[in-house]
Amino acid sequence: MGSGSDSKLYRPGQVVPTAGIYKVLHRGHRDPHEASLRADETFPSCRKCGDQVRFQLVFPIRAKAQKA
Repeated sequence: MGSGSDSKLYRPGQVVPTAGIYKVLHRGHRDPHEASLRADETFPSCRKCGDQVRFQLVFPIRAKAQKA
C-alpha cells in the first residue's frame, strides 16, 4: 500500500471527498472490488457487513470544465 492520502480508508456515512474509483473492502464475506463514487455524496454501508465496509481511493476523476 502507498503512503499519504492514497492509503486513507473511509467509512460509511462519511462524505466522499473526491470523485473517483474506490476499492471497496468488505468484512470477510466477499473479495475487494471497485466502485465509482461522486464527490459530496456519502459512502454507503454494505447490505451484508454494514458499517464494517471501508473505501480506499484508487483513481481520482476530475470533472471536465464546462464550455460557456
